[in-house]
Amino acid sequence: MSGANNYAHSLICRNNHAMIPVLHYYMFVFYFGSETDEICGVMTHDARSCMDKPRKRGAKWTNMHIAPDEEIETFELDYDGKRDRWNGYDASTYSRVIERYEARDEAR
Repeated sequence: MSGANNYAHSLICRNNHAMIPVLHYYMFVFYFGSETDEICGVMTHDARSCMDKPRKRGAKWTNMHIAPDEEIETFELDYDGKRDRWNGYDASTYSRVIERYEARDEAR
């Protein structure tokens, strides 16, 4: 094998455009932007609402250990959907709880 062919696989990996959606999915940030949190470097919240431990020198000054942005879920619910107390309730889970208590009572 010649020396030029040894690095051919790394050039293919670097130029592979299929890797871009994977990196975009995790929303990596490699630098500190203007509207980011000073402590962790996330753009989805500010320093007052940050839940990370305050560091001596945060991401603003070190430009290191910048956390990926959180993905905020949005739900489009109507008037009744917002006030539905039973949203997401599954009756089969409660029936399993009842079966467990009945099995415990029978074991006594």
